[in-house]
Amino acid sequence: MEEEKSIKIRKTIKKVTNIISYAFITILMIIAAFLILYVICGQIAKKRNENPPFALYTIISPSMEPNIKVFDVVFVKKTNVKKLKEGDIITFYSTNTFFGNTPITHRIVEILQLPDVEIAFRVKGDANSVPDEEKVIPSNIIGKVMFKVPKLGKMQYYLASKKGWIIAILVPSLLILGYDVFKIIRLLLLKRKLNSYNTENKETIDQIENERKQEIINSQINNSVIQITNDENKEDSE
Repeated sequence: MEEEKSIKIRKTIKKVTNIISYAFITILMIIAAFLILYVICGQIAKKRNENPPFALYTIISPSMEPNIKVFDVVFVKKTNVKKLKEGDIITFYSTNTFFGNTPITHRIVEILQLPDVEIAFRVKGDANSVPDEEKVIPSNIIGKVMFKVPKLGKMQYYLASKKGWIIAILVPSLLILGYDVFKIIRLLLLKRKLNSYNTENKETIDQIENERKQEIINSQINNSVIQITNDENKEDSE
């Protein structure tokens, strides 16, 4: 009963371990596929001198709090600027030299019609009291913010550090190595169990064979004794 319970527990643990392993590998494959697609799309867009179809940006300013906080990562999708409306959050390159080439993520508060451009946008950070002075033109717009991933940027900054990079390589390596060691130990235990089982069976077979041989010898001895007795009785009768 205890052995059956132990076997059932081991099977359950094995099943759970396999599920976790497959889930972990699947997630890694999805992430890897996304990153490959992200890099390829970025390189193609760069060669064409245009914005990529989608991009990820880490927020480093509190200007959009509390809706988008520092270290949140926003997913930005390239969009038709004519479909943008007030309330949409966009990511754009600022013409302000203070920001340089750093993308800015702010909310559209007004759509403008200017003489020198077909359309422009007045934007404002949710945490700012007044709108930005500059007006955003279509050519500077990267795309529309579709969703955010809270605090993912912290992991990004950490992995970009030397310590984080080492851990990013070391931890998966240790997990893979540990799983391999676990499989080796399990195989060794199984092999030992099989050897023990074979040894026990061999001893049992040898014992049965010896008993059988002994029975044959005893039978032959008994037959010989009977034959001698019969011969003696025959001589006495004569």
